[in-house]
Amino acid sequence: MVDRPKILDDPITDVDLYQAFRLMKKKDFVSALAILNKGLKKEAVQADPILQGLFLSALGVLYKLQNDFKAAYKFYQQAEKLMPDEGSLKIITALLLIEEFAQYDTALKKLDKVMLSDGGDPAMVHHVRAARGMALYLMGKKAEARALLDEQLADDFTKLRSGANLDFKLIELFLRKNFEIVLCRLYLEKALAFVTSTKESSFIALIRHLLTQLPVVMGAP
Repeated sequence: MVDRPKILDDPITDVDLYQAFRLMKKKDFVSALAILNKGLKKEAVQADPILQGLFLSALGVLYKLQNDFKAAYKFYQQAEKLMPDEGSLKIITALLLIEEFAQYDTALKKLDKVMLSDGGDPAMVHHVRAARGMALYLMGKKAEARALLDEQLADDFTKLRSGANLDFKLIELFLRKNFEIVLCRLYLEKALAFVTSTKESSFIALIRHLLTQLPVVMGAP
C-alpha cells in the first residue's frame, strides 16, 4: 500500500508503476502498457482502490503521451472516481477538457470542486488559477483571465515549495496570443527569483529561456 499521492508533484513509489513510468520515458509504450494492465488486474483482486486509481491514472499518462486524448480522459476519469478527493486528477482532466475538447464550462466546474476540497493548498490554488485563466481566455473572457494572472502574481511563490509546482500554462497561452506581455514578464521574473532562491538549476535555465523569447513574441503578428 502506498500513501495517497499528490499526482501533480509527488513521486509514485510502487515498483510496477515506477517501472512503467521509466518505460514511458523511453517511449516503450507497449511494455509499459503490459505492466500497467497486469498491475491493474492485481490491484483489482486485492481491492485496493488507491492503487487501482494510480494504475488507471498511469494509463491516462500513457495514452496522453501517445496523443490519444479520448482514451487518456477515460482512464483519468476512472481514476478520479476511485480517488474523489484527489484534486490533482480533477485538474488534469480539466486541462484535457480545455486543451483538447474545448469543454470550458465542464472544466470550470471540475476546478471549482478542487477549490472546495483543496483550497488550502497553495500549489493546488496556483494550478487551478492557471487552468481557470486558460478556460476563461478561450471563452473570450479576457479580463477575467487577466485577473487570475494578477492573483497569481500577488501570491507568495515560496509557499509553492519547489519550482516543480510553478504553472506556466497560462503564461504560454498568453504569449502565444501576444496578450499581456508585461504581466507575463513580471510573472517569469518573479518565478526566476523564486527558483534562484531554491537553487533549482533546471528551472532557472527554463525561465531564463522563456524570458529571452519575450521580445520575439512581442514582435509577432
